[in-house]
Amino acid sequence: MTSRAGASWPASAGQPARGPGDLRGWPAGPERPEPPRSGEVHLWAALLDDISPDDGRACLEPAEESRMERFRRPRDAARFRNARWMLRSVLGRYLDLAPGEVRYVTGRHGRPELECDRGTGLRFNASASGGVALVGVTTGAPVGVDVERPGAPVDPVALARAVFHPDEWAAITRLADRGAQAAAFYRCWTRKEAVAKGVGLGLRIGFDRFRIGGDAWDGPRAITLERPTGHWTVMDLSTPPAVYAAVALAAGPVAVRVWSWQAA
Repeated sequence: MTSRAGASWPASAGQPARGPGDLRGWPAGPERPEPPRSGEVHLWAALLDDISPDDGRACLEPAEESRMERFRRPRDAARFRNARWMLRSVLGRYLDLAPGEVRYVTGRHGRPELECDRGTGLRFNASASGGVALVGVTTGAPVGVDVERPGAPVDPVALARAVFHPDEWAAITRLADRGAQAAAFYRCWTRKEAVAKGVGLGLRIGFDRFRIGGDAWDGPRAITLERPTGHWTVMDLSTPPAVYAAVALAAGPVAVRVWSWQAA
């Protein structure tokens, strides 16, 4: 598997061409957004701890209720509930449905898909970490997103050696200090995870089988994977050291629009 330089990522909704900025400061999104155009991805972000603890539970399905109740810490349960509510609310805005009316089915490789997209062709992917949530929405083309908010300290060199391509592990090892190594690790991880989720294989894709790198990017990159996964365009959304995130779309060139989700 190899990577190559990609096309430019056009700015949208007043955002700079080199990236959409810190996802924690994205502008509030519309209540009735138009579906993404071909080659466009809509990104929605939220801070889950800022949501009322009494909101959102009504839209959970029984299996989700059961999963939520298994969390030992109330904050983790609330974050799980709020992330599910956010996802249903975002999708409901496109489908003109209440959050509790949005239903999923299990698609290929276990990836969730809309039970009924009401003729929109919507595809989506979601991620949450440390109280930060990210949702990607496209029309037709598969999309993958990942967000990581570091908590406990990690050994970036040891983790990179265990899961990344040898060239990536070697590059991280050569960095001057632990902070730079951790930033490179999380950038590389979120980019790979976004691609893996977009493909639909998750960790089964084998993070050591393709190179994407952990260096800072000024724009998107085009990644070519072995068949049948094909070509992906990847954009870094990281704002180290607080939040790391990435989006991957099975298309290119790509336009991006970014918003903050707020409960109606």
